[in-house]
Amino acid sequence: MKLGSIDFPDDVIQAIRKEELVVFAGAGVSMGAPAELPSFSGLAEIIARETGEEKVDEKEPDDRFFGRLNKNGIQVLSLVVKALDTPPGSATLLHRNLLRLFRSASKVRIVTTNFDLLFEEASTGLFSEATGVYRSPALPLGRDFTGIVHVHGSLEKPEGMVLTDADFGRAYLTEGWARRFLIDMFSHYTVLFIGYSHDDVVMHYLSRALLFENSTQRYALVADDMTLSKNKKSDEWSFRGIFVVPFQRPSEGDYSILNEGVSKLAEYVSQNLLDRRKSLVTIASGMPPIYDEGADQIVDAFHEESTRRFVLQAAREPAWIMWFDSRKYLDPLFKEEALTVKDELLAEWLVDNFALKHPRELILLISRHQMNVGSYLWFLLGREIGSNKNTKKDQLILSIWISLLLATMPKTANEHILLLLVERCSVIGDMNATLTIFTKMLSHRLEVKEEVAWLGEETQKSDEIKLDVEIISHVGKWHLSEVYTKHIKPFLNQLALPLLSISIREMEARHATLVSWGKSNGNWDRLSYRRSAIEPHEQDRIQHNQDVLIDAARDSLVAIGDCPAPRQ
Repeated sequence: MKLGSIDFPDDVIQAIRKEELVVFAGAGVSMGAPAELPSFSGLAEIIARETGEEKVDEKEPDDRFFGRLNKNGIQVLSLVVKALDTPPGSATLLHRNLLRLFRSASKVRIVTTNFDLLFEEASTGLFSEATGVYRSPALPLGRDFTGIVHVHGSLEKPEGMVLTDADFGRAYLTEGWARRFLIDMFSHYTVLFIGYSHDDVVMHYLSRALLFENSTQRYALVADDMTLSKNKKSDEWSFRGIFVVPFQRPSEGDYSILNEGVSKLAEYVSQNLLDRRKSLVTIASGMPPIYDEGADQIVDAFHEESTRRFVLQAAREPAWIMWFDSRKYLDPLFKEEALTVKDELLAEWLVDNFALKHPRELILLISRHQMNVGSYLWFLLGREIGSNKNTKKDQLILSIWISLLLATMPKTANEHILLLLVERCSVIGDMNATLTIFTKMLSHRLEVKEEVAWLGEETQKSDEIKLDVEIISHVGKWHLSEVYTKHIKPFLNQLALPLLSISIREMEARHATLVSWGKSNGNWDRLSYRRSAIEPHEQDRIQHNQDVLIDAARDSLVAIGDCPAPRQ
């Protein structure tokens, strides 16, 4: 989602909506106006000037420098408290906007290594109720907390601040309370780092908790110029399992792009449903957007059922078919698997808006998916084509749809849809399509199962499994009979020859299949042995699918030979 000039990861936006995001704030958050507080390294420089002490060398870590001063009897804590003291009203817009990512004070999840109290100040001006606050070493459970967590302590209780190398050792090694909290937190929440550089002293200690195999997604907002050769420092972040979300600084110390991006993110996630609907309808009513904020909003909307509905209710241009398909949203519709409600909405949108109004675009879509159509989409298409009387306006399109639906018919095709299609073809007098559908209904599939011995039947003692087969028709006897008696038999004067050929071919195919499995032979047919005679007979009152096939062949012969019909 591009907001302002920052591409925020989809994981972050979804985590905000699900109330599963933790903002992890570093010194950079408090370095802007009006607070203008120093970084951890800047703090070390201030203390060095105050005390007249200098680092052993440029490579001496800041925490070790503070520890050395403390061992020499210098009151480092009191100097730090003085250096970080700010007057009321010092909270920055960034503090406020980060808090706005959460719906209320009771939903806030901010973890910070900062000692200042600027998040508390911003929270007081933003929320009507108080936000919970925790300070080291008394930290909450990392897996279940809300509020502002000062994982390294705060100015309110300086004695708990993590400042020296000895303090860090206790927090992350010997006592490990900071590490335990963070490991637990990283395993349960999506985390957004902001205000850190990869080489901050704090990050070196945090890495002890970051490298945890069950951690969730972690992201860091990082200035582009801080990633060096576009890769070296970025690799330092990825080494810790953190994905970089880059932003550009117009100049050194200018974080306006970051402020704008976080502000827009806060505005976007705080939109109510009506605002989102208005925005999505405006975008979807026209042609699909190309790689801009509008496109990102549509992608974001597709995560939720309600907002997906808003988009689909407005999207009417055929170009949306390709737009959705290129992003793989339509893929589930062409697989034989259960669909989610959100997928069903897409199937309904396709059929309602394009099956009859823009059929060629939809047919090309099916072709791009190798002529595979899922059961639900096939059902909707068949119902739309079969029940819409306007299809008679374009008989060619109807014939094309009939052919395509028969070619893509799933194993569990809905029998009523086939009947609907026959009725529609019959109404417009398309006997060729009617006969084509009936042929498909007559066709069969093979089912293999373990043979069950009849009671009292002698069986040889053997470990060999005996197999049995069954010829299964695609539709039941009632639907076959309904189509034959109402839509085929009355037109035998036109259909007798092709119907006879179809009937013979199907009976031969069924018989050949059974012969292959040793279930029929040249003198006996398993399927037709129940039929006492080719003509109607009182012993054949219990009908099967095979009977419709036999009747069709018999009636065709009668029509062709122009001989008297059998006595009813």
